[in-house]
Amino acid sequence: MTRTHLESILIIQMESGIPLFHQQLDPRVESMDPALVSGFLFAVQAFSSEFVNRGSTAFHIDYGERLFQILMGQKVMFVLVSTGEIDSETLDKLKELLKEFETKWYIELETTVNSNLYEEFRSVVVDKLGIQRVSPNWVPYFETSDAPCAENKLAQLIDNRRTIREIAEASGTEIESVITELSRLWAIGVIGFRHMLEPNDVVIPTKELYKYLQTGASEHRQLQEFNKNLVSILPRVVPALDGRTTVAEIIQRYSEDTYDLLDYLLSKKAVELITHERKRILLAKELMQLTLDVAVRVYSKKVTIQILRESLATIERPEIIADLQVSDSDYKIAYGYNVFDGMTHEQLAEIHKDWLNILKDFIRRLPEKNKRRFVEEMVDTLQIEFFDKYSSEELDGVEQFTQELEELST
Repeated sequence: MTRTHLESILIIQMESGIPLFHQQLDPRVESMDPALVSGFLFAVQAFSSEFVNRGSTAFHIDYGERLFQILMGQKVMFVLVSTGEIDSETLDKLKELLKEFETKWYIELETTVNSNLYEEFRSVVVDKLGIQRVSPNWVPYFETSDAPCAENKLAQLIDNRRTIREIAEASGTEIESVITELSRLWAIGVIGFRHMLEPNDVVIPTKELYKYLQTGASEHRQLQEFNKNLVSILPRVVPALDGRTTVAEIIQRYSEDTYDLLDYLLSKKAVELITHERKRILLAKELMQLTLDVAVRVYSKKVTIQILRESLATIERPEIIADLQVSDSDYKIAYGYNVFDGMTHEQLAEIHKDWLNILKDFIRRLPEKNKRRFVEEMVDTLQIEFFDKYSSEELDGVEQFTQELEELST
């Protein structure tokens, strides 16, 4: 089942396609370019009959791994960017925001909007929709040295070291109220958040990362000014940003300082979190890797490769064939993500499903002799090496697989 997760909201002027307002709703997700999205939707508007109806009309459009939930007004269109269709409660909130925006805030424009024109409306959006996945362990910090804080008691406690939980304790305020206020400050650009990475997160490089490796680049100097020690750690850590290794595994492999490095790079958009859909495919690939390794131990590498070839011959999906590489003497699973660029979340869900299908086919073809031993070793290996790395949402479909495994051993 596709998880619903809100990423941002965009408001576009109906007749001109001018983006009027954009608010990110998840600090952990890289922000989209409002102008690019507006241009895409304005082009769709010109050719799609779905846009003819106005008022309460609501529908969605796939845009790669994201879903655009669109609500049409008389003057503007509201676009909620998510990774799944929104529920009726959120849709009702969106309708209320649309009505309020058109009656109280809307100003007709002929050119691109000044980013501060609807600044006060940001608080309204945050109050209505909330900020996603804020953890009490995050550390807020001021985006600029001259950020206003004299009249805000909570802001006075921000020192780039205290967590949200510690700020709540120091202020004597309920943590839910602290999160609400800090979310508002983040929404209007006063503060940012650090320490947002979780142990099981997987991060991959963006093109910005390599500027931090260039000795003469300003990004390299900025990292040096932030923490000299991180400059020497970075080139050693880069190979571990392979789309497979978790934050916890990277820290264990190198040092505790590695977390500060990854945290800094995330704040600078030099690394990004892999999406929920891509992580589920990573899960399926790792499950295949463990299965093949156990098969080699229980049977032999020759038998494993032979059966893997037979299973691969039954599928025609190039995304899997390209990543599951088999030679006469070895096998290798590729963990890159470029092949998934531009795919919808439904397409990625199908790829995840097909990885699990080829995995089941491989196990079904294993010789009956020693299969019970194979299944028992698989179950033990999964408990030790696998389940702690993924959330229950990411394990969707895998639990059924393990149940089928256990049935094979009885």
